[in-house]
Amino acid sequence: MNKKDVHIVILLADGFEEIETVVPYDLLVRAGFTVKTIAFSEDSLVSGSRGLKIQADKHKTELDIDTAIKEGKLPHAVLLPGGLMGTENLAKEVAVSKLLDAMHKEDRLIAAICAAPVVVLSPLGILKNKRYTAYPGMEKKIAQYAGIDFQKKTENALYIADEALVQDGNLLTSNGPGSASVFAFGIIEHFAGKELAESIAKESIF
Repeated sequence: MNKKDVHIVILLADGFEEIETVVPYDLLVRAGFTVKTIAFSEDSLVSGSRGLKIQADKHKTELDIDTAIKEGKLPHAVLLPGGLMGTENLAKEVAVSKLLDAMHKEDRLIAAICAAPVVVLSPLGILKNKRYTAYPGMEKKIAQYAGIDFQKKTENALYIADEALVQDGNLLTSNGPGSASVFAFGIIEHFAGKELAESIAKESIF
């Protein structure tokens, strides 16, 4: 597959973590992928946790997930930045849940960092039978975010505390802002191989 044919979408809501958004975006574009941002906010201008504003490529009202599923046009990967408020806002969106559920059923890559694995993915059962990492301490809040049937939704989920990047099948997770570049390199390697990931890292002086 041509690198430009790899389509990755980054889901943004007010309160997103800036480093976990901008660093992966930059490195994925450098790798040659097609990367788009989608705003889940009042309009397409989304505010980060520290005040950075990003004009997203699309607004949630422009999405037609049913048609994308029917026509086989789901993105190759969905990226979920952290930021507690941002992830809580994403978790409230029906369209986010619908998109992630479809991605998971089709075994397409779901990449989540920081609070996102617990806040957004655990309520959907996406951590079930998976190894994952997240921002330290968030693993203790699974019951809070996954809801009353959290044990069923997260059955056999295994939190890995000492790895910055954990991939288990179609789920790729990372633990926080300091691993944003590692997170991006993991996505690059998944689609285009270790050689390209290392090349981009070298060019970026990582």
